[in-house]
Amino acid sequence: MIIEKLKSKSNSGGYTTICKCDYCGKEFNRPYSGINENQFCKKVCYDKWLIGSIPWNKGSRMPKGYAESRIAEGNPNWKGGRKIEGGYVAVKMYDNRYSQNYIKEHRLIMEKHLGRYLKSEEIVHHINENKIDNRLENLMLFSNVVEHLKWHKENGVV
Repeated sequence: MIIEKLKSKSNSGGYTTICKCDYCGKEFNRPYSGINENQFCKKVCYDKWLIGSIPWNKGSRMPKGYAESRIAEGNPNWKGGRKIEGGYVAVKMYDNRYSQNYIKEHRLIMEKHLGRYLKSEEIVHHINENKIDNRLENLMLFSNVVEHLKWHKENGVV
């Protein structure tokens, strides 16, 4: 849904619009040239909206299970939302804080334990040096890189 059409501040002379997502209701900006009948803030909202909606195909309803198969668990290629990234386990998260919607699992476990988000400079260290062993008793939190390196030097671990 289009909320407001605004003159663009760039030299292009075009227009930008403030839209409201037809699924979640979140407001976002979009170039006026990219406006369609329905507006969605991200693909996940579009896919969820598709479930049970009437698509473009001459008004017939979408086959049962079609839209569900496009989303995460319904897709046969879904691997549980976990992958190995740089030797660490990364978990799929639908949250704008994380790039690519993935967060390292050891950071997520520490956040849940502390009951707050970690600061970007905070380091979560694996005590046994096994990057995949994300048990809470194997994790140690450092306030910054300097403290982490100091711990390594004191304990003779390189």
